[in-house]
Amino acid sequence: MVSKITNGVNVKVNVSFIKKIIKDTIGIHLFEYDIVIENKSEHEIQLLTRYWLIKDSLNFNIKVSGEGVVGEMPILKSTQIYEYKSMCALYGFFGTMSGYYTFINLDTQEYFRVQIPMFKMNVSYINN
Repeated sequence: MVSKITNGVNVKVNVSFIKKIIKDTIGIHLFEYDIVIENKSEHEIQLLTRYWLIKDSLNFNIKVSGEGVVGEMPILKSTQIYEYKSMCALYGFFGTMSGYYTFINLDTQEYFRVQIPMFKMNVSYINN
């Protein structure tokens, strides 16, 4: 698990390899990642957008951005935690993901970014 605190918000990430699938004779490696977002500030905040940079070991870089996470734009009061799961598909045997969330402080109406710590995705049977 990796963790990073930015602007009073702690983001923890845990990733696991799920399986390899074959699509049109190409192997695709599926990873699941669990995210825990904890509001350690004294303000009420709302997650508005996400930005991901996904680096695949086969030299693919993919940028993903959009509103919320998994269809939600959670509001977190002080000390509140929000958790979600999502997936990533890689062509290579390993890669990384990093990025940031954009939040709004609902008390001050100021926007701010929270860094998502870079995490590695490795196909488990390659390490053996």
